[in-house]
Amino acid sequence: MSTGERAVLYFLCLSVIVPDGSIIIVDKPETNLNPALYKQLWKLITEYRSDCHFIFISHSQEFIDSQSSAELLWLHDSDASKNEYNLEPATDTGLPKTLLAQLVGSQKPVLFCEGKPDSDDYNVYSSLYGKNYLVVSIGDHNDVIRYTKAVNKVKDSRLFKFSALGLIDGDSLINFTPDAGIYVLPYNEIEMLLVDPEVQKSVYVGTQASKDDKDLLENLVTTANRSIIQKVKDNKALIVNTAIKDNLDAHSATLRVVPKQMADSAFKFEDSIKATQENLINSAKEYRQKTTEYLDQAIQSEDIMKVLKVCNLKHQISGQLMQTMAKGNYVSFAETQIADNEDLQKYLREYIGLPAQN
Repeated sequence: MSTGERAVLYFLCLSVIVPDGSIIIVDKPETNLNPALYKQLWKLITEYRSDCHFIFISHSQEFIDSQSSAELLWLHDSDASKNEYNLEPATDTGLPKTLLAQLVGSQKPVLFCEGKPDSDDYNVYSSLYGKNYLVVSIGDHNDVIRYTKAVNKVKDSRLFKFSALGLIDGDSLINFTPDAGIYVLPYNEIEMLLVDPEVQKSVYVGTQASKDDKDLLENLVTTANRSIIQKVKDNKALIVNTAIKDNLDAHSATLRVVPKQMADSAFKFEDSIKATQENLINSAKEYRQKTTEYLDQAIQSEDIMKVLKVCNLKHQISGQLMQTMAKGNYVSFAETQIADNEDLQKYLREYIGLPAQN
């Protein structure tokens, strides 16, 4: 019998023999069990022994998320010698339960970024900021902004002793108004950071050239940058229209009908829709003009850093084009160099511009 099977048998037997109304404390209820199994197991046991009170002690975000009806408590102080444990309910913070569980007890300020835990965003930012920040990838830029504000709202409470920063992609946000704790990546997306000329040099040193062969390195970078600019020039309409679409999607996500309006006998959805449509059209026209002007200037000046700020051809650039230049998996090479090269890390941190943490 496996360790997991023995654990299941033990928990099932325990649920049968404990007295009515017992308080059952389970430390690490997910240990040796796969998620599909422990979700079914504890659902079965807690429903079968609904007369008992279960206290689960866990650091597993997946397990915590599976207990949707459970109250989340946190241990903020304890004295084992006196058998004293101070538990408090995790207050309403506006954060998802699993995220709250991840943050409580952190000794570092948190850095929210876009993406998923296994994304390029998380890999790069962990390499750049992981020593001083708890890096958390959490969805899109709206999620980053919302959760950064939520943490900072309660940062001086007993629950959180740290502040939060949010780092969002530069896509569709050329005219983003800076907000407290929110920073904008000076590249369109993380894929454009990976083709920064300094990152390119580091990759080429690791794959095609000697660190001392400066002429060859400059030639490789110049060739790649010209190819990137040409790709952008050839796909100008796609870049502009994609930027407009992303901007309108973000704008539409913020549109809401105020409940009080619905109680007004003069209110008509038709009028609201028409006004919204006109606003979206005007916004699209304005954004097209500004994006086109910025892109034209970047192409004409052959300023690669300006190009990387507006270029949204992430797979065509960091994937296809740069893979050919690097003769291999460029993205993997670049992320490895960022993780290992301290000088490159320093350059990127200074260019991104987040406040320093000691």
